[in-house]
Amino acid sequence: MNFALLQNLNYRLLVSGWGISAIGNGMQFIATSWLATELSGKGYAAALVLIAQTIPGLLIAPLLGVFVDRLERRSLAAFLDFFRAIGMLIVPLVYWFGTPAAWHLYAMTFIVALADSLYWATRGALVREVVPKEELLEANTISMTTVQLGMIIGASASGFIISAASPVIVMLLNTVTYLISGVLTLLMKVKVKPQSEKPATTYLEDLQAGWHYLRSNPQLWFPYFGGLMLFSTIQTVNVLLVPFVKNVLNLEADALGLIDAAWAVGAVGAGFLMAKALQQYGRARLMMLSPLLLAISLMAFSFSSNIWVALVLYALGGFFIRGNILYRTTSQERTNLEFQGRVESIVGVVSSLLSLTIYAAMGALQEFVSPRALYWLQSGVLLILVFWAWRMIPKFKTANA
Repeated sequence: MNFALLQNLNYRLLVSGWGISAIGNGMQFIATSWLATELSGKGYAAALVLIAQTIPGLLIAPLLGVFVDRLERRSLAAFLDFFRAIGMLIVPLVYWFGTPAAWHLYAMTFIVALADSLYWATRGALVREVVPKEELLEANTISMTTVQLGMIIGASASGFIISAASPVIVMLLNTVTYLISGVLTLLMKVKVKPQSEKPATTYLEDLQAGWHYLRSNPQLWFPYFGGLMLFSTIQTVNVLLVPFVKNVLNLEADALGLIDAAWAVGAVGAGFLMAKALQQYGRARLMMLSPLLLAISLMAFSFSSNIWVALVLYALGGFFIRGNILYRTTSQERTNLEFQGRVESIVGVVSSLLSLTIYAAMGALQEFVSPRALYWLQSGVLLILVFWAWRMIPKFKTANA
């Protein structure tokens, strides 16, 4: 990785905020999923948490892109961080003044996800504005590696915090990380301004223009929707990990945190090796190899019989998932900045539909099918992406590093 990019003050502040909030997010998933399972007594509780996280994006994602393309993105991103911090306080307040139930966790997750839906579209467009196009791959590699480092710290610490204190402490810490991220975003020295003056248009006209742009540029479909298939893998393993650790490996929350952190460790390692791999294999080939090796890793992980085997194989999964950096960068490079927010939101609709389907299916299937078999099912989805990438390689020869 070329860390010279961190000399860009705006980018450095953004990445620092993301890394800090990633610590809270790494803790939050473990705490929320574990607590929901404990309160409800149901193995599919983690799936319900993730469904609550997905529904807001499905409901409002079509409306978000126009806001991202019209508003000043730095201030919008900071406001969303502060909103998420407030939403995160719901469960701690219930613990202090009432009796907690699983639905409180679902409600908190839903409210925070409302801001998340807009934040991620804003984040993607904001990176495009503060980083030159030719440095996007490095920027995405550094930012994703930083986020994964934060996830390692958070996921590793969460299980021990839960065991030693309470999941509520985790949520309070996550609130603090959102606040810090928002402040760092506001400290950006240069305000991001619209690149050009545009004639006044209605909201509906802007929305329709975004749909037309995506339909008229089919070369965007593969990197965006191929990336979604990798994204669906992350969602699937999130649903399956808690019941797999709890019911198959018969381990507790501290082991869950360590295994979840192993995924992030692998992802960080991939970030440091990305440049060398690109030189040796080229971007297009790696876009095929990444899902293939990830599928094999998940198949092997499903046969884990103890924590040590699970740690190694889950780390390999995190290593190979980093191919999503290549899909992400390719889609950004090929999208006109004027339409970035709207295209991100349109893809977000599909992402939400896909995630909701996965959560519902995995939650229901867990009552009848072993988590081991469900890991194989997700591996099959990845093999479809491998075939698609193989078909697209000739068209992406020019995307080599």
